[in-house]
Amino acid sequence: MHQHLKYALEKGTNRVVNIENVVNGLECGCICPYCNQPLVAKNGGECREHHFAHYNNRECEGARMTVLHLLAQQIVKEQKIIMLPEYNDYYKREAQLIEFDEIELEKITEVVGRKRKPDCIGYKQGNDGEIHELWIEIFVHHKVDVDKQLDIKASGKSCVEIDFGDLLKTDYTKEGVTKRLREEKHRRWINCPKYDKINQEKKLKHEQEEAERKQKENEEQERKEREIRVKLANQQVLRTQVERWYQDGNPETARFIINTIIKEPYFTEIDEVFEEERNMPNVLFDSLVPNNNYLYFINYSPKNKDALQLFYTLLRFYFSQTTIVDYSEIKQHLKKYQYKRGLLSDAEKIHIEELLSLSIVNRIESEYERYLLYDNYKSLIKCFVLDSSIRDEVLMVASVLYHHIVCSNATSFGELTNEIIQKHPHLAKSYLAIIDSQDRYPNDYHYGNRNMLDELRCFVENDQTVQENSANDILKVCYKWAFKGEILGQGKVTEREIPIKQNKIIFPPESEDVNEAAWKELNEMYKNA
Repeated sequence: MHQHLKYALEKGTNRVVNIENVVNGLECGCICPYCNQPLVAKNGGECREHHFAHYNNRECEGARMTVLHLLAQQIVKEQKIIMLPEYNDYYKREAQLIEFDEIELEKITEVVGRKRKPDCIGYKQGNDGEIHELWIEIFVHHKVDVDKQLDIKASGKSCVEIDFGDLLKTDYTKEGVTKRLREEKHRRWINCPKYDKINQEKKLKHEQEEAERKQKENEEQERKEREIRVKLANQQVLRTQVERWYQDGNPETARFIINTIIKEPYFTEIDEVFEEERNMPNVLFDSLVPNNNYLYFINYSPKNKDALQLFYTLLRFYFSQTTIVDYSEIKQHLKKYQYKRGLLSDAEKIHIEELLSLSIVNRIESEYERYLLYDNYKSLIKCFVLDSSIRDEVLMVASVLYHHIVCSNATSFGELTNEIIQKHPHLAKSYLAIIDSQDRYPNDYHYGNRNMLDELRCFVENDQTVQENSANDILKVCYKWAFKGEILGQGKVTEREIPIKQNKIIFPPESEDVNEAAWKELNEMYKNA
């Protein structure tokens, strides 16, 4: 779309005037600022847009560009106000409006041996009384070229360039040019010695701080790498110690491993590249329990008190890994001891205790994951692992399921029953529930001439002992098929809440159907031991 010439240079005054402010025709007294030819004002009609036209009807492509340039200069000189651009580098300064005391247009100035003619020069007295000078370049068609920029910088002059190029394609007005002079966009610093000096100081400071930060990062990286090398070496030593311990069962090594796990139960995984840190089990756990299979430890570790303590240390910190163990494998290992002829050796008793303990912790953890019934399940596990007296009570009762007495010096099941009544009366009800669920025969529980099973039933029926919760809660969580309708953990679980099939609880006893002859023979063996 063709843009008309709305502004012209008034002959005699050299002021830029608007078409609406002059008389019609050649009498307007205006000339083209680009070619200096006379202009005709066409502002008397109502059909066509008011504009200036060349008297000789020739087209002048530079007229609108030159008029815009002169109009901007004229407004700067009249109003003495422009917006300085922002300074955005190491030093940051927002755009700010400045009002000058005086403006000079196209004043020839010598800089670095050359004569330069800035479009405008603004002067303003500072708080220090010194007169500060700012060059203002009006960019309509030609930006400040590289040579001029170099001269300006070499001279130390402050200079701003304001871009009006996009207005050339519009019917620009004095109001629009004034707005452009006062807005924040469309301008840049050609040179700003004051800000540049501050910026350079900040840049140097930033580079120094960055260098120090980088140095610290490198030092920290080197420290981590040293720690990793030491840790890797230590881990290899620990793995070697575990391998030797599996072979020689040295008690001192077992105690060292226990203390090391307690001191640092988890360690940060080591990657060649330092990825996001994440916790994983201690390297000792990985070495002692390959692939999280506790049965490996139970089957191949030495069978002594220190090894047993190490086993409970592992359960203390890594009980959640017990759910990885196949529970049927635990049952198969325990089954080897059913109806075994002869008394158990100390090593066999430790083996049974470890299998039973793994079974119990595994059941508590699994039942929580399956039903989310027990809010205090972690407390139950830690209570079982950390409190040896409670653990012994649980194992003493649970061992009856596997036809051998564990964690008691009793020499028969009748004597064990008597010990429960005399020394652990709070366990009597749970003990009876498990025995009854196994369909044991009364004769298996004789102690001398006394039928201890009858005495146990009578004791439970008349007992006023306040039950202690810890051991009983553990038993009820692990063997709930024997305690249907009882209080389990912290919530009351009724028979309806436990899955049933044909009116029978689907959680069977851990052992197979009782071999009556073998059971009686074993009972006699205990009596005659």
